[in-house]
Amino acid sequence: GIDEVGRGEKDGPLVVTGVLGWRNNLRTLRDSKKTTDVKKKYAEATGKSLMQISVSINAETIDALRVAGKTMNDIEASAAQHMHALVEEFFPKAITIMDGRALKKGMKGIVFQEKADDTEASVSAARIVAKQTRNESGDHGERKTWKRNSPA
Repeated sequence: GIDEVGRGEKDGPLVVTGVLGWRNNLRTLRDSKKTTDVKKKYAEATGKSLMQISVSINAETIDALRVAGKTMNDIEASAAQHMHALVEEFFPKAITIMDGRALKKGMKGIVFQEKADDTEASVSAARIVAKQTRNESGDHGERKTWKRNSPA
């Protein structure tokens, strides 16, 4: 499962996380927005999963990429594609589910599902790991390219 946090925020990093695990082992995890103790659930998510991959992209880098013409969809899609490729290399039969609508055309092997952070255990685990990683980063850099209600 793959999910992100910090996408629409004015400051701090965008964190995209992938978690590989057995659905039954992760079934007690739910979306971090519905979890009161993210730190405790983080320990559960990392302890019960087989593999976690996180990419944290700071505000300065996001700004540089956006000035170079990349959208937030492009940035998130690139991280997700690399995570999927790594998981596929180790576990060729694994299914990669990502929360939300398709980010861009041509993303092979990733199943997009809206509200997957609440319905798919591995995506819920990814959201929790991403949230805790962002919380622990201490990064509060402001994004100069941030625009309220920006579709990018």
